Amino acid sequence: MRSRVSVVGLAVVLVLGGLIGLSSGPAAAATTAGQVLTVSAGNSTTTYATVDAWQRQADGRYKRVAHFANARIGSAGMGVASESVSRTPVGLYHLGQAFGVQPNPGAGVSYFQVTRDDVWTGSLGTVINEHRRCAPGTCPASYGAFERLSNYPQQYAYGAVIGYNMAPTYGTGAVRSKGSAFFLHVKNAYATGGCVALLQSEVVWVLRWMRTAQNPLISLGIGSAAYSPIPNRYIPA
Repeated sequence: MRSRVSVVGLAVVLVLGGLIGLSSGPAAAATTAGQVLTVSAGNSTTTYATVDAWQRQADGRYKRVAHFANARIGSAGMGVASESVSRTPVGLYHLGQAFGVQPNPGAGVSYFQVTRDDVWTGSLGTVINEHRRCAPGTCPASYGAFERLSNYPQQYAYGAVIGYNMAPTYGTGAVRSKGSAFFLHVKNAYATGGCVALLQSEVVWVLRWMRTAQNPLISLGIGSAAYSPIPNRYIPA
């Protein structure tokens, strides 16, 4: 497994017509999800992005309810992700499972508090990109070069899983070497290993805003491509 911690710092389901999946490109089809978090990078090589939270209204339009201007993304920018490159993937993905080293801050989705036994498997073993539990020194080889979440108490104080390259129900399937452990999490001073990182207060806001019944999604893209799943959107005055 490619380490999710880059040398410059640690990192980060499409709902349409009742089907759950994910997009593989930057221009996803429009969605009817109740909540969408957009991550827009200015170009494919920048390590910064703008994050906006959008809430679907009764008339079908999406209202912007939060704006975070200085998110960090992968040290290799945004585009095609894999286990060997610290790049944030493009596309539309499920954003549902929350976690953290700290206690549940009031998340509106399922949350697990990280212990020393919580690990995230890589994409080069046979158990691809999954949350598992094993004590230090006991994890099977099938997990590959897994990531022990408790090793990063600052970045993983709070986080949420981005459903890229994951088996249902988070995604449409996990593929060997396509990458693993992509999260929304707390940022430090550096670019990430492919995750999306915000200030701790911003991550907590997102976790409290998210609601399982709203099928929250995250749309990652270059420029306007990030907004393509929600063309009918507005920013309140």
